[in-house]
Amino acid sequence: MSLIYPLAKVGMETAQIDIMGHPIRIALLSAVYIYNAVHQFRSSLSGVIALSSALVSKDNTNGVFRAADIVLPSVTNGFVVTQIVGYIDTGAAATDNLIWLEDGLSMRTNGADVTVHFDPGAYGIFAL
Repeated sequence: MSLIYPLAKVGMETAQIDIMGHPIRIALLSAVYIYNAVHQFRSSLSGVIALSSALVSKDNTNGVFRAADIVLPSVTNGFVVTQIVGYIDTGAAATDNLIWLEDGLSMRTNGADVTVHFDPGAYGIFAL
């Protein structure tokens, strides 16, 4: 299941969050994190396994957000990734706006690179 955080949706609608003008990164999370609709910043996340570099080749055509697949190098061994969260990177967890959550995953880490594949088609990463 993929969803947009409600406060991010408000921020995008009021132009307080600019998904095309700011770096967006992803966090790989374990089942420790429990979604809450009032979570707004990366500091609300728990169970963080790894953080990515900024997404590239971002596109927001017809309200569908897309980006190129991303590789997270040498993700620590011994975890199970159950969720991915996308966020605006401001440089501080207390101000990094959460954008979307993808859950329902089950991927064991083994110390190798993890590649996250995004839908390049009509569904993209999320749709507004």
